[in-house]
Amino acid sequence: MATSLLGDIKTQLTPHMVHHLSSILGENPVNTQKAVDEVLPTLLAGVMHFSSSGSGATQLVDLITHGNYGNVLNNLSGLLNEGNTGEKMMSSGRNILSLVFAAKLSAVNELITTSSGIKSTSTSSLLS
Repeated sequence: MATSLLGDIKTQLTPHMVHHLSSILGENPVNTQKAVDEVLPTLLAGVMHFSSSGSGATQLVDLITHGNYGNVLNNLSGLLNEGNTGEKMMSSGRNILSLVFAAKLSAVNELITTSSGIKSTSTSSLLS
């Protein structure tokens, strides 16, 4: 049976988690869900594209390895708790985004903001 990385990630983001995210961001839950539905494939496509170019995969692995990310995907709900862990992960996420999307990051942010109806700062937080 074939599995989907995107599908696996989406199952981790339960409606309760999206509602919690919308509360943290101060956004409408419906619009937050739209943004999440756009952010996930965008991130996956960006990472795949970056990894397939020249030394992109090596750069990405080095950044992740030295970022001390631990088992982030095993504890997504823990990242939504207030405190230092969430802020540290967002900062690290911004570093990865800057590497993967480079000069296109602003355009990616704007497209998701426009189509989902959430604030630009909220889109930036979700991407991170």
